Amino acid sequence: MALLTALGVLVVGQMYTVLAMLVPMADSLATTPTQTTWTATAFGLAYAAGFLIAGPLSDRYGPRTVITGGLMGATVTTLAVSAAPSLTWVVTLRIAQGLTAATFAPAAFSYISSHLAPHRRGIALTCVTSGMLASAVLMQISAQIIAAGLGWRMVFVLGAALMALSLWPVRHILRPTAAHDSGPSLLQAFAAVPRLLRKPRLVALYLA
Repeated sequence: MALLTALGVLVVGQMYTVLAMLVPMADSLATTPTQTTWTATAFGLAYAAGFLIAGPLSDRYGPRTVITGGLMGATVTTLAVSAAPSLTWVVTLRIAQGLTAATFAPAAFSYISSHLAPHRRGIALTCVTSGMLASAVLMQISAQIIAAGLGWRMVFVLGAALMALSLWPVRHILRPTAAHDSGPSLLQAFAAVPRLLRKPRLVALYLA
């Protein structure tokens, strides 16, 4: 629970770091803070879309595998953002960062439901969800402090380093889940997604 909660702060918090750095990023990239807000929007849209991919992947290959792969991808994309030479590149790489970061939450919830005893699941979900929500504040404050002393690019460098370091506890603390060799293929799982739009209650939730 502690590991997944900490990762919730770190990974989901990547969405919010730029909100505390719009001005220094704009100055560095020779643009305006208004234009720099696209770095947040691009991440958010990619993050939402990535959920549609992460769910079936977690069901097929197991949550630990998806969390590990997602962390590896997020490490690379986060580090790449730190080296982006222009706003266009930052926005493009933030899309990639959002897609890789999106693997965490669905896989974490899947892990909790499949590996924790029923009487522990409620508190575990509360802790992990609280970590994700708290990241909106904690990561902005952290980003602001780091950017003020070391520059905005170092925020992404340190974020990538922490994600890379988290790979070891993920592999040694989380338990593996056997991959599902039977049942629907990934292609069949993705093809079934549009049918969910036929359910009005689900559509209302998606719109929210």
